[in-house]
Amino acid sequence: MSKSFATNYNCLALSSLLSFGICAAEQQEVSFTLQWSSVEGATHYLLEEGSRDGAWQSVHSEPIAEQKSVIRKNSHGLYIYRVSGCISDSSNTIHCGNDVAEFSDPLIIDSTQSGVFKLSLNAQGSVLSWTELPTSRFYQLETTPCASGCTDTEQLTWQAVSLSSNAARYDVSAQKMAALYRVRACFSDTVCSEWSNNLLYDPNAQTLSYEVNRLFINGYKVLFRLAGDSCKTAENGMYWYVDYGKSDGAVKYNLLKAAQAGKRRIFVKVPSCLPGKYQEVIDVYQDY
Repeated sequence: MSKSFATNYNCLALSSLLSFGICAAEQQEVSFTLQWSSVEGATHYLLEEGSRDGAWQSVHSEPIAEQKSVIRKNSHGLYIYRVSGCISDSSNTIHCGNDVAEFSDPLIIDSTQSGVFKLSLNAQGSVLSWTELPTSRFYQLETTPCASGCTDTEQLTWQAVSLSSNAARYDVSAQKMAALYRVRACFSDTVCSEWSNNLLYDPNAQTLSYEVNRLFINGYKVLFRLAGDSCKTAENGMYWYVDYGKSDGAVKYNLLKAAQAGKRRIFVKVPSCLPGKYQEVIDVYQDY
């Protein structure tokens, strides 16, 4: 097996009906724990595993009273699960299914990534691309305009983008305004992966190359200004920022910190300037 996980990996304990934590994977066996919150009135739970053709089969020979289940597989892969609450009648007969309680939304586990499966969305120029998944039936791509900068406090309204093929790419060169995009893979009409990361495409984005003259962390935001930049200045009190909570946040912060310490120019790709707002940057890199 090419990859193993530490046995002391902390399980995720989420409040949704069906939540997953990959707890451990032994050297010769893929093992993960499914965990869900209680449902009012339920005495047992029916856990089902799905196939990509939409069929479902019970994981256990009968409903279980516990709110978790350890799943063991012979190999890594994508596995689909859902759960529903069950009730017992006066004769202790257990009743499950849609007549008793709704099933949770299906959730797809990627055991190779030690977590819930989702695609990774990237951009090269005006072409969006994402992780290709040959076993999926189709992809769903959505967008929302960012006329006001897509700040994290906005209520975003997503709209479907029509895809002419099942290729894992989409050309947004016709887009004239900044917009966020997200994508997911669907194995059937009812079984889809989690949404990918949100990706900002701004046709008016530019790359700045200046020294970092102010840098500090406030919560999960790495705030900074660039010497010579006219958008975020001491006069208007605004900053560019990197979201430290994202998977690449620490890398971007370390690049900024090293550039500041060495008094070197750093390359920062930024969206269209909104002088009166803090704005998240698109990318940070160093050209050595």
